[in-house]
Amino acid sequence: MTATQSLRLYELTLEFVKDQAKAKEYVSKIEEAVDDKFIQREGGLASKLEIESLKTNLAEVKSDLIKWMFIFWIGSVLATLGGLVVIVRFMIVR
Repeated sequence: MTATQSLRLYELTLEFVKDQAKAKEYVSKIEEAVDDKFIQREGGLASKLEIESLKTNLAEVKSDLIKWMFIFWIGSVLATLGGLVVIVRFMIVR
């Protein structure tokens, strides 16, 4: 929390709690809770290095996927053509 935010929170607290010591204690507890929450969230965020690593890994996986897609398509086309050849030969023999 910034100093400006803390001061504003303290001023707002004084409107409801007239004891300055209790208002300061209340504001400090809120600051601790907010700071703890930010620390917890910070651990879950990825760094720029981790993001770049993921992008590189994603590019490699994408290229492998495209390669295997073409291999599958070629196999599918050959199987279809083989089936058509068998059907045509069967029709010619009869």
